[in-house]
Amino acid sequence: MIPSFSVAMTTYNGAPYVGEQLESLARQTLLPAELQIGDDGSADGTEQVVREFAAHASFPVHFRRNETRLGFGENFIRTASRCTGEWIAFCDQDDLWKPDKLRRCAEEIDRSEIPIDLIVHDAEIVDENLHRIGLLYGTRSPAIHPSLSLPPEYYALGLTQVFRAGLLTDLPCDQRVSFPWHVHRQAHDVWIALVANMIGTIALIPDALVMYRRHSEAATETGMADRDPFFRLANHGQDYGDRADYLEEVATSLSRCAGAAKPSVQSQLEEAIEKVRYQAGLLRLRGRAYQDPRLERRLRSFWQLMRRGGYFGRDGWPFGFARGAKDFLFMLAGPSFGVPANDRK
Repeated sequence: MIPSFSVAMTTYNGAPYVGEQLESLARQTLLPAELQIGDDGSADGTEQVVREFAAHASFPVHFRRNETRLGFGENFIRTASRCTGEWIAFCDQDDLWKPDKLRRCAEEIDRSEIPIDLIVHDAEIVDENLHRIGLLYGTRSPAIHPSLSLPPEYYALGLTQVFRAGLLTDLPCDQRVSFPWHVHRQAHDVWIALVANMIGTIALIPDALVMYRRHSEAATETGMADRDPFFRLANHGQDYGDRADYLEEVATSLSRCAGAAKPSVQSQLEEAIEKVRYQAGLLRLRGRAYQDPRLERRLRSFWQLMRRGGYFGRDGWPFGFARGAKDFLFMLAGPSFGVPANDRK
């Protein structure tokens, strides 16, 4: 049986590009069951473009203008919550879908031997004139990841997500976590990826099913930018402390959601909360092994990390041999070794 797909699109002053995106939805070889659009107060011709498209579209198009500005993360969540399909695909106003996006996702759902909760596909990065820049992820082969098998900070851009609608109600998204490390603290895609990783199954596929348009008015960055390679090698521990803070906040927020979670996911949620807190503790120790000014205390933190299975254990997400060797060398060298001058305190 072919699953039904709803498309959740948000718009804000998107008139220059939204028409192209809408036409790419109309060219899908497997048409969506509906298109839900949440407009965040556009002051250009976005609504007119949408209504002209809706007049001849071969699937229902529902347009709602928000009474007050929500921001794109909350707008996406509320728009998705109005969807009626079994599966939901987030849709940015300025990208273009490849014609086989929904059909390819339907094939993945049908092919999988275990139920999938989130499909993450690749995307082709293009400029505003659709000239190819590269791939977003560069995924080489398909993979199925059961709950808690990806790192707890795992994240995928919404334009690459197609998810089971039940993820919105398994945990109450109105109490979702705020993300201090993320530019958009209430990002819809961070939440969906988190929930799927904690209590669901994620399928990663290499197909680039969207043309991801980058231009000056885009709401988000590509997510591909990173610190320079020397900083990543040196890492004086602050990053580990920040990640520990984030995971502690995730665990607290998941605990806050637990009372309203569906009974079918309660045991998985409890396991996820425990594992995330454990990982936060490992990261806290790892940061101290870098940052403590006294060698004996750095050594103690490193030893505790070893004893708790931080590098090779079965609990949490082990860091592995290579990171263990790196940590040992920097722990011996001290907190200022290898740190760029402008980062030293």
